[in-house]
Amino acid sequence: ASQAGDNVYMPASTIRREITVIPTVPSAPFLSSVSSNDGSVTVAYSAPSSDGGVSIQAYTVTVRHSGADRSLDVVRTDCPLTLVCYIDGLTNGQSYTVTVTAKNSVGAGPASTESPLILPVLNPQAVRGLTARAGDQTIDVSWTAPASLGGGVFDRYEISIRERSGSYQAPISITDPTATSYRFTSLDNGTGYDVKVVTITTADTTEYTGNTAEVYEMPRTVPTPPRDVTIVAPTGRVARVSWRVPLSDGGAVITSYTTNAANSVCSMTSPVDVVCEISGLVPGSPLSVEVRAVNSVGESQPMSAAINLPDRPMPPSLRSVVVDVSTAVIEWAPPVSDGGQPIIGYNVYAVETGVRTAASASAPGTPLCVTASTTCQIDSLDATKKYVFTVRAVNAVGESDSSAPLDPFPAETTTTTSPPSPDATLPRTGKGRAEDVALASWWLLLAGLGAIVSFRRRRRAS
Repeated sequence: ASQAGDNVYMPASTIRREITVIPTVPSAPFLSSVSSNDGSVTVAYSAPSSDGGVSIQAYTVTVRHSGADRSLDVVRTDCPLTLVCYIDGLTNGQSYTVTVTAKNSVGAGPASTESPLILPVLNPQAVRGLTARAGDQTIDVSWTAPASLGGGVFDRYEISIRERSGSYQAPISITDPTATSYRFTSLDNGTGYDVKVVTITTADTTEYTGNTAEVYEMPRTVPTPPRDVTIVAPTGRVARVSWRVPLSDGGAVITSYTTNAANSVCSMTSPVDVVCEISGLVPGSPLSVEVRAVNSVGESQPMSAAINLPDRPMPPSLRSVVVDVSTAVIEWAPPVSDGGQPIIGYNVYAVETGVRTAASASAPGTPLCVTASTTCQIDSLDATKKYVFTVRAVNAVGESDSSAPLDPFPAETTTTTSPPSPDATLPRTGKGRAEDVALASWWLLLAGLGAIVSFRRRRRAS
């Protein structure tokens, strides 16, 4: 920053800072499914929500033995970006758990949630590569036919599903030997399910470890829209947009919100904030904002709100100006429209003018009266000058344009007494000349301005 000098201080020097954004490790991937086979497992996973600022290079899958013998652990550090990894070299009959981590140029990030126990099978009759893909209240499972049916002939696949830690439902029989997929529907988003596929042959008619493959998945979908989007813009130049979280996150954690406002940016301090701010707006213009919730599946449908931004009030209407020597009493009516924000006050101006016609009200100067009422008295006017009187209304957006002005001649000598009745009779002498001061009053209606100026002058009768 820099600051100009003056007759006291020297100019400040310019200061510059260079900021380098340092990437970090990725966040944890999402473990989608794990299926076991003969001495191997097939692991499916989803990309992490953050790559740390640089591209993901590879994934590491760790297959950890459930016991204390670490020699049975198997780690593959080059699992592909295609999000499915095959790991062999496991010991049949031993149970394992699986985790996956993402790696970028900075290093490896945190591990995913650990899978349930899996058991590589001895019998090659289980289907291979069993995977599951979640949808909206659905799970699609797919597989490859067993490498060998042993000494029997294919009879059917028995496919069962259960909520995690629950009991399997009655199996669904698929008798087509070429079938490689099945869809479960009407599931609960956000609930985890186990799916198993059992290969039944004429030789092996019951379920056992060797002919069974299992996979885990959780149905999920995009969130429902955010609720109760509200726009508040008291000044018409800055708007605060707020909303409530969706009724449903779709079965996956909401990671951010996106906003859309035409030609404007709604700034948030955090991606999961439920409030943002738009600046640089034009009072009196329309504003519409859409808000969407985002989870690992995608964006919700939008929820929107629209307002007409508040504007300055319309001008007040002058009703009357009564001048008495150096004092003026001004009265006015409130504006027809407050611009969308309550009127908080009025500024009254008296501008000197050298001609009798109304002066320009575009730059009236400093107000001589600031009030919340609709009447005001201005003192200390110069009785030898001519003035134009205007009023401006004020709300949170700003000051209105000026009212239609008045430019009366000031009274030379005035009185504050009430005007005489039109029927009043002045006292006279026998010679018919007035002995006292004759009171004359009149009202001047300024054409087109709708305001009345009253002057009272004292004259000697001739």
